[in-house]
Amino acid sequence: MTFQPEYIIADHIRTSCFCIADGVLPSGKQRGYILRRLIRRSLSASLKLGIDISNKQYYTDLVNSTVRIYDGVYPELEDNQEIIVNTIYTEAQKYQKAITTGQKEWTKILKQTPNLDVDQTAAISWDLYQKAGVPFEVSQDVCEANQFGFDFNLVESMMKKHQDLSRTTSAGQFKSGLGDNTDRTTRLHTTTHILHQVLRELFGKEVRQMGSAITDSKARFDFALDHRIEANDLKLIESKVQELIDLKLDMNKAEMTETEARELGAIGLFGEKYGSKVTIYTLQKNDQVYSREFCGGPHINNTQEIGKFVILKEKSVSAGVRRLEFDVS
Repeated sequence: MTFQPEYIIADHIRTSCFCIADGVLPSGKQRGYILRRLIRRSLSASLKLGIDISNKQYYTDLVNSTVRIYDGVYPELEDNQEIIVNTIYTEAQKYQKAITTGQKEWTKILKQTPNLDVDQTAAISWDLYQKAGVPFEVSQDVCEANQFGFDFNLVESMMKKHQDLSRTTSAGQFKSGLGDNTDRTTRLHTTTHILHQVLRELFGKEVRQMGSAITDSKARFDFALDHRIEANDLKLIESKVQELIDLKLDMNKAEMTETEARELGAIGLFGEKYGSKVTIYTLQKNDQVYSREFCGGPHINNTQEIGKFVILKEKSVSAGVRRLEFDVS
């Protein structure tokens, strides 16, 4: 069944809005990969209608329409409206560059091999994706324009084989992001809670934890933010994190229902599904609460155990996601 471009755009953009509002961002893995596919397919359909996908207002209008339809039913859409627009627009900019690269590469290939079967188009598409980052959607559009067969499932099976071969032991990490459970990793883990709180205070409530990885040799914290953090702000983050550490805050653990935790203002990893009972860790001094998060632990008892906090590196992970690498001593 062939769908009209207008329906593809409406359906894919709506789904993309919900994904981004739930904390998913475009990437090459799992949910992020599905979101990227959705956005890029909507962009491909937009181009078929002659729409200028470099115009940010186009995405603003599409997202606004989705927000209006679900207003009062799904408030997270309106709360994250700016992030949604910026995420889709950033992906559109990347897609435009990829189109140029893809068309050049395919032009070279078609001059050498004018007739291709479905196995060949799949192999070429996967090769271009690996070597030049050409999206599968671009290859699909080229193949369709030249009346070649294109099997998305075949291309994705090649990707799955590659992923299976390169899979590491990361699946065995603790859900909290700890690669092992030592005194040092526990100190670093508690520090992520303080860091998360400081980032939200400095850059707004739209800052969301997108993941973390902690071992004895490294600690990193990924979070949603749509711009680079300047050197002076990095120093400010360091000083504010250290201030909270020096307050000698207690880390208290409690179990409750998810509803009770939300009512207390606890925050968690976006997109995470919780059971009937959740564990909440609260950093506080007497009755003053500084941080309250969903977490599986483990944690230290008091922040005086952490020591000196220092940021080692700040970089981009993907569109709208930054990473801080840090250490304590």
